[in-house]
Amino acid sequence: MFPNSTSSADIKAALAFTIRHGSNPAKMAIVKRVSNLTKTSRRKVQEVLDLHTDEDPAVGLWFFEVRARGAHLYRLHPAGFALTNDPAEQAT
Repeated sequence: MFPNSTSSADIKAALAFTIRHGSNPAKMAIVKRVSNLTKTSRRKVQEVLDLHTDEDPAVGLWFFEVRARGAHLYRLHPAGFALTNDPAEQAT
């Protein structure tokens, strides 16, 4: 599905897809899954995830909520939905 690439754009697209469609929105599960999808190091994936995380939708593509035992559960901002290439979801 995703090319074997370490570009930030490919990692961002894989992160948005995984946050949106993944069964486990916890940070480390997302990092592991995207690392496997893109054949990129977990450290690089986590750097891109952290770089584009912000509560403000004008700044970040996604945000997280802290849940039980300090788990960071991620959700997409509208700009993050745009990376998943589904125009129907961009309007929400």
